[in-house]
Amino acid sequence: MKSQSGPFRRRIGAGILALCFDAMPLPSIAVVDSPVSRLYEIRGQVMEGANLARSVMNCVVESPWCPTDGISGNYVSAITMMAPGEIDIIYGNLAFKEISGKTLSLTAYVTPALNIVWRCGNQPEPQGLQSLWWGDYVPSTVDDQYSVAACAAITAFPSRDMDLGDAIRGRVAQGLRYAAYAQKWIEQFSTTIWSLSAAADSFNSLSMGVGIYTPFLSAILINNGTGEIMVNYNSATVGLTPGQDTLVLSPYAFTEGGFVPLALASGMFYIGSIEWGCTSASSISATNRGFAGAATGTLPPEYAPPECR
Repeated sequence: MKSQSGPFRRRIGAGILALCFDAMPLPSIAVVDSPVSRLYEIRGQVMEGANLARSVMNCVVESPWCPTDGISGNYVSAITMMAPGEIDIIYGNLAFKEISGKTLSLTAYVTPALNIVWRCGNQPEPQGLQSLWWGDYVPSTVDDQYSVAACAAITAFPSRDMDLGDAIRGRVAQGLRYAAYAQKWIEQFSTTIWSLSAAADSFNSLSMGVGIYTPFLSAILINNGTGEIMVNYNSATVGLTPGQDTLVLSPYAFTEGGFVPLALASGMFYIGSIEWGCTSASSISATNRGFAGAATGTLPPEYAPPECR
């Protein structure tokens, strides 16, 4: 009988070898959780927060307060704003314990050219720049070793130029938020013409005689005879022309005869609910609301909120 050829014998041998391997248990492949691999995983989880925060970062250019409801991810439990221009990324859900429950804070700063730059985590404060909307910087609790990649991406995020008009309108709006303190002061303490005068004098004595001031405001003062609030802006920092930098808030009391100036209602020993007329260099909106004779400010109307034009 003729012997089998070499190729046939090789096929038989390969088949037997395959059967032997099929019968042998395969070794398990262990995934090594090394400190280095875990570090990079955590950095990736932190990066998710940076990506989710971008829509809020874009919004901050236009507004001191931006909606953050419902923003979350696999490793991000929430994104919040605790102060104007300051974004907090809070980690949780499936995040590793090293960052779970901790916060990465982002603070917006504005350059002289009105570009927006971001301070991320515990990076140094940008020298010579003011935080946008005068937001407060809050130290991050996410360790720097985990946020380094996310912060690099955030600081490289394309800066957005602010329209100068929008920047001025935002700073004007900030002044009105501070003026709300003066409005509350009058509403709480002015029940007669005498209490109106005393309340105004007391408020005006604050901050060494300027009521309220900030880098965008030189003073907020109350007329002790009428209760009118003069919002005086710092023209240099806001970007206004000197002499065109005031808004006026005029208080009116609702009586049976309609709205009358607060000073008149106080003199009559009667004050109903107080409403405010806001005027720039224009008083059209105040007049349309029934606040006839409201004193006007000097701010160009295009920089004022609609209710003050």
